[in-house]
Amino acid sequence: MSVHLRTGLDYLLALSVDDLNDLADTVNELSEEVRRNGKK
Repeated sequence: MSVHLRTGLDYLLALSVDDLNDLADTVNELSEEVRRNGKK
């Protein structure tokens, strides 16, 4: 688990700011969709 977490952290740290912003936008869109679908 810690190895996987470390790898994920290294991956995030290696991303550019633009990539991080895109990733954050994607996560936000997914969470909005999940929330909308959960209300049905």
